[in-house]
Amino acid sequence: MAVQLIPATILFIGGFMLHESPLWLMRKGREEEATKVLEVVRNLPQSHQYIQEDLEMIRSRLADEMKISARYGTGSWALFKGVVSELSRKGMRNRLLLVFCAFALQNMSGAAAINYYSPTLFASLGISDVSLYTGIYGLVKAVASIIFYGLLIDVWGRRYPTIVSSLMCSVCLWIVGTYVKIGHPADVIAAGQELSPSTAAGGKAATAMIMIYSVFWSFGLNGIPWIVSAEIFSGAVRNFTGTWAALIQWLTQFAITKALPYIFNAFGFGTWYFFASWMLVATVWAYFCLPETKGRTLDEMDAIFGYKSHGSSVSVDSSGLQDKEGISGYSEEKV
Repeated sequence: MAVQLIPATILFIGGFMLHESPLWLMRKGREEEATKVLEVVRNLPQSHQYIQEDLEMIRSRLADEMKISARYGTGSWALFKGVVSELSRKGMRNRLLLVFCAFALQNMSGAAAINYYSPTLFASLGISDVSLYTGIYGLVKAVASIIFYGLLIDVWGRRYPTIVSSLMCSVCLWIVGTYVKIGHPADVIAAGQELSPSTAAGGKAATAMIMIYSVFWSFGLNGIPWIVSAEIFSGAVRNFTGTWAALIQWLTQFAITKALPYIFNAFGFGTWYFFASWMLVATVWAYFCLPETKGRTLDEMDAIFGYKSHGSSVSVDSSGLQDKEGISGYSEEKV
């Protein structure tokens, strides 16, 4: 356990090197300090176009926050009440529901459960060197995530990768569960017997399915819920919607990881089928309810979700927003 002090110490020391958020500084009326932070971070002079664009975007966001809180006065409490009022409007409630579904399905995928209970789950496949395969699983997932989110996310978009990822993850988990049901490798090993050649070969195939699962999961519900939850809301409410996203993510992860030992004891091999079924649900949800958000403006987001700001008359052809599917599932009538 003491080895964990190493990254913790590095993080602690690095914290002293962090700059204060320019947005927070400007919210406190300290624009000069905010400008200096941007100069350091961007390594550009104050007069540079990029610095001026950053400052203007921050001013615009603060103006939007003031507009939202104007009915309730000034200060943080007025902003909180204004944001709650804004998020309760038609076209905002369905966005909150979409975020809830995205993060709930993320944790029902089984990825977090495999992370926390890899010894139990890998042992059920007949694997003896659990630590090695747990490390390989984590490494494969990390590399796949870096490749997708570093190079491919803005090429492939958000919606179709989620559909394909969820479907393939489900297929992998069905195969793993079927192997455990037929081969009973854990029972054979617990009885002190050797696995038959066919069962041992099946165990290798099942292990390969877990690794393939980790690759597909990495470019689907692993990170796309975080991206979508940031893209569908305006900056004025994003502090609060980001908190909502984190709440749902950690709450559902806490629930499923605490429940997994009981699920495993009750279902046995059916645990793999349990998560596979949820990935099928995620596939259907992404097909019908998840809009493509890549490259969309906030006005287009408002049109997708049926929201109209005060005095707005935005009208956007749905065919220009996404490829036919993915809008109807979150029409306001279904919220």
